[in-house]
Amino acid sequence: SNLDRAVSLIGEKENFLFCGDIDPDSVGSMVSLALFLRLMDKQAAVIFPHGLNENLNYLVNILKHNSIQILKTENEVKNLRNKVDTVIICDTANAKLIPFYSIILEEFIEKSVQVIEIDHHFGADSEAVAEKGIKLFREANATTEIIGELLQNLARKFPETIDPFSQRNILIGLITGLLGDTA
Repeated sequence: SNLDRAVSLIGEKENFLFCGDIDPDSVGSMVSLALFLRLMDKQAAVIFPHGLNENLNYLVNILKHNSIQILKTENEVKNLRNKVDTVIICDTANAKLIPFYSIILEEFIEKSVQVIEIDHHFGADSEAVAEKGIKLFREANATTEIIGELLQNLARKFPETIDPFSQRNILIGLITGLLGDTA
């Protein structure tokens, strides 16, 4: 039921903020879903405060080419406070791994902005980042597997949108995450 709730929420909302741990699985997950949201004529911004390592820079270029905003500073995140209606947290087992978490908490989560958490980590140090919200927590090899399932369901619910699995850059994001987390 959480998957259905996430699909419905994504269909209703227009402006999304992505955050998470900056590793290949998280980054690939954020890029893939943000690209699909752009295909749905929605806005997306992704937090990468220190950019990405040189092995993942191609994903930054994909985001820029598709007019997806990359946020690097606290002020850039704060400037979206009245624009974002959904925060999507990818591949993050706890709040300590999220860049600018205190600002995200204060400016968005505590102000009842909708949150979707997508993660495959389970263990002693794992916890939900937001008390409320939709949690897509599943056993999987990588969060990008869960993103793939979410994309399938979005494509079914919104058939007028281009098939995400026919889009090269979405596939590159998914493959990057899957390979990066299982290497």
